[in-house]
Amino acid sequence: MERIDDFFLSEEIYVNVGPRTLLKDVSDRIERDRQNTTLIDPLFFRDTAFPEGGWLLREFLDPPRCGEIGAQLGVEYLILIGSRKKEEGEFSGFYVPLLAGAMSVSEQSQLSALIISLKTQSEVCKYTAMAESDARVLY
Repeated sequence: MERIDDFFLSEEIYVNVGPRTLLKDVSDRIERDRQNTTLIDPLFFRDTAFPEGGWLLREFLDPPRCGEIGAQLGVEYLILIGSRKKEEGEFSGFYVPLLAGAMSVSEQSQLSALIISLKTQSEVCKYTAMAESDARVLY
């Protein structure tokens, strides 16, 4: 996992909720690792922060709205998790009919998280995690 302190935040980021299983897994991990951290439901946060809809992060970060919502909900940080990016490599291998074969493929996944302080209305940092794997089958 890599921490990035200097990054560009696009003007067109929308706060969206989903997929729920990923959010639950990440929330469980945070609560397990940081016993003194309380998490709130992401959908409840989004509905409170954007009562008129819109969900544009840029509008939410405008003072004093960001700080007011944080104080109202008792939340100090907003953690935005980006979409998982998955890229498969080329398949390689051989096959001899009715005798044997082998196949190999590589895969690379990336997931990013942006941490925003609701007290200071500013981006704290961004984390990016990457994983690589190789799948091999012999038959």
